[in-house]
Amino acid sequence: MKKNTICLITFALAACGGGGGNDSPTPHTTVSSKYIAYHYAATDSQTSSAQLSDYGAGISSPILPKGSFTYASNGTYSWGNGLSGGSGVYQLPENPHLPFAAMLCEPGLGGVQDKKATYVLVAANAIKVTSALDLAGQNFTTSVSDCQDDSQTERLSFDAQGNMSRTTFHYPNSTGVTTIYSPADFTQMQTGLNIVSANTRLHAFKLIADGKTRYLLVEQNKSLNGDGKDSIYLWKQ
Repeated sequence: MKKNTICLITFALAACGGGGGNDSPTPHTTVSSKYIAYHYAATDSQTSSAQLSDYGAGISSPILPKGSFTYASNGTYSWGNGLSGGSGVYQLPENPHLPFAAMLCEPGLGGVQDKKATYVLVAANAIKVTSALDLAGQNFTTSVSDCQDDSQTERLSFDAQGNMSRTTFHYPNSTGVTTIYSPADFTQMQTGLNIVSANTRLHAFKLIADGKTRYLLVEQNKSLNGDGKDSIYLWKQ
């Protein structure tokens, strides 16, 4: 048997005669993950199905229900195909290129620079938390509103008894005004609790992200004035 034939059989061309290898790069395998989607103007807490797909770094990947995103080699995201922006929260353990949760924004009434949060997506394998006691001792220091960090405006925290404190800062570095909500209020918020001029719904999730146990909240506010000023927020620790 000729030497070249032996090399072909053993898949050792480089060892058998040298020369540069002509191996083709391994193609990227598209990975899709399921999410649940909350819409900012939903009349109830009903969710819809969503999906993010990873087509590879630098390649536009579609989002269901709408839009697309592209991730760079440094892990940052850019958003397009009808979206004016987005905000990814934590990393999906089974695919760190995808966020565990994401807020999707479309152009608002104020023009190109204005963003309106329309959807919040949460990984379908996140664990829903329905008891305020399960959130005892947790602090939510970062809120995302219309794809912008809104952390200087409000904070949420839960004490050892499951009471939720919401502190609103009217201007940076102020002491803020705190309102307390009981565990029973938290339970009611999961289907809707009227607060001032809005019906507020709060959905809590437990997840393992970045190697740690974390929690996140999705807040929906449905205006009771019929003025269309509905909103959605994403809270993280």
